[in-house]
Amino acid sequence: MQNFNLFKIEDSLKDSITRMKFKEPTPIQSQAIPIALEGKDILGTAQTGTGKTLAFGIPLINKLILDKNAFALVTCPTRELATQVMDAIKNLISDKINIRTALLIGGESMQKQLRQLGKRSRLIVGTPGRINDHLKRKSLNLSSTKYLVLDETDRMLDMGFTPQIEKILKFVPKNHQTLLFSATLPKDILRISERYLTKPTRISAGSTTVPIAKIKQETLQVYKENKYNELIDQFLLRKGSILVFVKTKRNADRMVKRLKEEDHSADAIHGDLRQSK
Repeated sequence: MQNFNLFKIEDSLKDSITRMKFKEPTPIQSQAIPIALEGKDILGTAQTGTGKTLAFGIPLINKLILDKNAFALVTCPTRELATQVMDAIKNLISDKINIRTALLIGGESMQKQLRQLGKRSRLIVGTPGRINDHLKRKSLNLSSTKYLVLDETDRMLDMGFTPQIEKILKFVPKNHQTLLFSATLPKDILRISERYLTKPTRISAGSTTVPIAKIKQETLQVYKENKYNELIDQFLLRKGSILVFVKTKRNADRMVKRLKEEDHSADAIHGDLRQSK
């Protein structure tokens, strides 16, 4: 699919995509969107940066436009990722698309989330822990959930969320569509797909196992308390700019602060900062 306008989606959604200046779908979007629109389950492998948020976001919103009584749930491993997913989804929802949303993550006001849920939010994005908190409180009702997305499922399992995901699935009706995305497909993922997905279509975009040939890769095993000092040692061994990936925005800011205190030139790049900074 070479153009978003060729997808069988509502005009209001096409207008939103045009407003966001998206022209050509990425490979994962070209594969996933038509299949998801048909109502089929998906077992997809795609790394971060391939455009998978819109790959499931576009069909979810389209289905909620057509079915005013349907609800959708997106689960993410971290609150940072959940926030990014929600931001992308909100950008797709224009004034013409009347779909309320709720972001259910830890570290944020429970009262704010209760207010969002009280307004009949039909598209919910959250982390397994906070979603289960609301299920226990009975402030979240998943009985009308027709669409479920498990995003970065391998990370959720690595973080020990398997029991919480299974608890959530008990509250979701049996007749629902599931879109499962993961960067890798270990046995745990395949076991979950066999148990909870119905004849899923396998799709993939980008390499999930083979490293880029021109990049030299090394690993160092260090104790947590020695990690920062080892990082500085590695800085001193290398010339030019260095890119360091960390798990959260907060960790990025902390590292930059510490580096600057020791007279190193450093900047953080994450969702709360303009790329021009």
